[in-house]
Amino acid sequence: MNEKPIYTSLMDYLNKTGVLERAKPEEIAEAKKAYRRYYMRQYKREQRGNKQELVLSIPKGFHKQLNREATRHGVTTARLVLEIIKAHINDVSVIHHPDEFAQVEVAVAKLHSELTFIGDQMLQTLVAPDIEQLKEKIETIEQMVQEASNSVRLEDFLKTHLKDNPDLKPQLVELLQQLLAE
Repeated sequence: MNEKPIYTSLMDYLNKTGVLERAKPEEIAEAKKAYRRYYMRQYKREQRGNKQELVLSIPKGFHKQLNREATRHGVTTARLVLEIIKAHINDVSVIHHPDEFAQVEVAVAKLHSELTFIGDQMLQTLVAPDIEQLKEKIETIEQMVQEASNSVRLEDFLKTHLKDNPDLKPQLVELLQQLLAE
């Protein structure tokens, strides 16, 4: 059996192929290109070995909806689907409340302004900031983030959503029946 040599670096490749001994610039440049191709083949082979591919067929309308949500969250559609699946497997909620996160952003901005103001005051005069008050504000923000992250379960979300939009019930029932049929 003909085993291919394993090269650990560009210098290792150049030394083992003997290109450096001949020292022609054209040959060295060509050897560097050959090593780059070798390296990319090895890298891709390793990456393929570490991942499994999954192909999903979904309706166009649902795909558009996924794209919109992925864009809204600043991720790719594949990443969004992967995160939803991970959350489902780990029994973690995935439907977050943007309004609550907006409140968190406002609270963080206020705290940032306050800290900047305190920093400026400390440079001008020897004023000691109220550390306990700052700790309480930070703890409040942490609690707000925790509450915003602990969103409703999918079942509760669907119940609430159907109460607000009863005309979507037939579409949801049809989608669930399609999922169960697969």
